[in-house]
Amino acid sequence: MANRFDGERVRSLSRDEVLAECRRRLVQGAWRPGDVVQEKILAEELGVSKTPVREALQYLTFVGMVKPYSRIGYVISPIELQDIIEVFQFRTLIEDDLIQTVAALPDMTVPAGQSEEMPAITAEIEFHRTLYARVAKPRMASSLEVLLDQTARALNYTQLDDELMRSIAHEHEAIILAVRHHDAPLARAHMTVHLRHLRDSLLSKLRQQLRETKNIL
Repeated sequence: MANRFDGERVRSLSRDEVLAECRRRLVQGAWRPGDVVQEKILAEELGVSKTPVREALQYLTFVGMVKPYSRIGYVISPIELQDIIEVFQFRTLIEDDLIQTVAALPDMTVPAGQSEEMPAITAEIEFHRTLYARVAKPRMASSLEVLLDQTARALNYTQLDDELMRSIAHEHEAIILAVRHHDAPLARAHMTVHLRHLRDSLLSKLRQQLRETKNIL
C-alpha cells in the first residue's frame, strides 16, 4: 500500500518524524477511537525499524492518546467528556499566562486573521500556536502543544458545524486587537471567553453524539 513516505524509504526516519506522522493521523482523524495500531505493521508501512515506532507510541501513551494492550498493540483512546474538560482547564491556566506575556511584548507581531483557504480546524489551532511563538517559556509551550493536539483531535472527531467554527474564529479578531494595543487584561478576558466558547461547543456536540450512539444501540 502506498503511503506518504514512499519516496523516502532510502533514508531512515527519525523518531521525531515518526512521531509527527502518528500525531498527524491522530489529530486529523485517520486513527479513530478504538482503532488498533501494531508496531510491526506501522513500521513496515513507514519503512522504518520498530524502535522509532515504539518510542513514538510510548510517548503517545504518556500523553493519553493511545493505550497499550499486550498481544493486541496500541488502541486509540476514546474522547471523553472529562478529557475535554481537563484539556481546557489546563489550556486556560497556560494561555492565561501566555496571552498576558504576549500583550506585554513591545514589538509583538500578531498573526493575521484566519485565511479563507485554511481549513477552520487548522486555522483555530495555528492561531494559538503562532500567537505564542515568540514567548520564551518552553515548558508551557511544550505542554500547550500536547493540549492543542488533543483539541484538534476532538474538533475533528466532533465536526462542529461551519457556522459555529466561523463564530469561534471571529473571536480571534478581538484577541488580536487587544494584543496590538498591549492591553493584557482585555486580551486575557477575550481569550477566556474564546476558550470557554470552544470548550462548551465541544462538550455539547460530544454529548449529542453520545446520545445518538445510545439510541442506535
